[in-house]
Amino acid sequence: MILCFSGTGNSRYVADILAEGLDDIVIDIAPAVSDFVRKWGPYPSQVRQFAKEASGSKTGPSFVSDDGEPFILVCPVYAWRIPEAVSGLLETATFIGSDKIYVVASYGDDVANADVYAQQMAEKAGLVFGGFAGVLMPSTYAKIKKMPKPSVARAIRAEARAQTAQIIEQIKCGAFLEKGKTGAMSSLKSGAMHRTFRVYEAGSKHFVVSKRCSRCGRCELFCPVNDIKMTEDGIEFGKRCISCYACIHRCPDAAIDVKDQSETNGRYICPSYREEMEDLAYEDTRLAKRAAREAKRAKQEEERRAAKAAAEVAAAVAVQNGADPELAKKQAEAAAAATLSKKKGGRLAAKRAAMQAAAQANETTERS
Repeated sequence: MILCFSGTGNSRYVADILAEGLDDIVIDIAPAVSDFVRKWGPYPSQVRQFAKEASGSKTGPSFVSDDGEPFILVCPVYAWRIPEAVSGLLETATFIGSDKIYVVASYGDDVANADVYAQQMAEKAGLVFGGFAGVLMPSTYAKIKKMPKPSVARAIRAEARAQTAQIIEQIKCGAFLEKGKTGAMSSLKSGAMHRTFRVYEAGSKHFVVSKRCSRCGRCELFCPVNDIKMTEDGIEFGKRCISCYACIHRCPDAAIDVKDQSETNGRYICPSYREEMEDLAYEDTRLAKRAAREAKRAKQEEERRAAKAAAEVAAAVAVQNGADPELAKKQAEAAAAATLSKKKGGRLAAKRAAMQAAAQANETTERS
């Protein structure tokens, strides 16, 4: 069973690849995460009561693996950790049918020591940790990063598909997933810098809504933790934001900004995996048809050149034999075209036809 949490679609993209390769199903745990955040907030590690009473208590939802296959958590990396609301939820959950969990996380910069905290989550949930793998996807952190151009984003997703295919093979073999290389200062990023982020940068406190807002309600619909409400006065943000930026990227009016950076850095939404595969299949078909047309034109051009060469050979031979060159040329062109139309084409066949036409022209001249 694949447990997926995704804001802008990157993690869902990876989860769908895993589901296809492992013949598994994807369970969207956003509703359960939303319920968890409503009770414990987006950062349960700041709540002493959670650590004391809830973590490991099995008071949360139940997840069942009917076939006994291990669980796979797919989620993003926020500020160099998997979302605390996600890890907190799983710490309270009951797992039936399997006691093993893999963590596959999409990221746009660096996973740092996210694997360490993922392992702690597994241990608190009473599960055997099967390892952690990061999958690089286009960055969505519009506060400080420019969003990639569509062509660059497609190339990143292509690499992600190849990387996820390798992860699938590792899971099939029961291998331990390795995090791989990370950037500098991993401990600092996932530790002190993460804590600084959640105090000063996390949440919706820096969000601004412009007059472009058409009040379509998409931000409310796509907020994975139900922290946005559409009121008579416009958009109202709550205090449960986990900084997924789904509202910023999914707004059709580009009306939600964060620290005046979204306007500069742009927006990005990951297409669904199946949609992109259909688009790529269509593109492959279109390119194949174009290649076939070009090959046909090239063949026709080659045949035309062969016929022309044959006619020129016929004219030269006719001159050598005292025959009428124009008559030989016309006969050669006709003979070459007839030969090529029967799919016995090629420069050699056309040349033979030209020689025959020249000989015929020569006989006609001699008889006259």
